Amino acid sequence: MHGVSMMPNQNDHDVLPQVTEGSLLAELTCGDIDRQRMAAAFVRVMYDVRARDRTAGTPLILAVNGEPVEMAPDSPLPPDFSALIPLVKAIAPIPEDQEPAGFV
Repeated sequence: MHGVSMMPNQNDHDVLPQVTEGSLLAELTCGDIDRQRMAAAFVRVMYDVRARDRTAGTPLILAVNGEPVEMAPDSPLPPDFSALIPLVKAIAPIPEDQEPAGFV
C-alpha cells in the first residue's frame, strides 16, 4: 500500500517536538510577529493555568511521555519559562493588572 495510512500513529507523542525554553526562545526571536505572539501567549497561558490551579486547589495536568499526569501547580517538573518573561513583555505588552499571577 502506498500513500498516507489512515491508521493513527500510536507513537505521535514520540515524534512531536517538546516545548522547551530553547524552542520558545527561538519562536520569540524568529522575526515573524505572528509566531512571536503565539509563543508569548503560550508562556502567559502556562503561568495563568498554574495560578488558576493553585487558587482552585486543583492539580496541574501535563502530558509526560504521552500520558496525562497530575501534579501540584508548584511542582518543579514543568519547564521554567521565567527567563523568557522580559522578552514576552517586550513582544506582546499587556496591562500589568491583566498579567497572570507570578508573571514578574
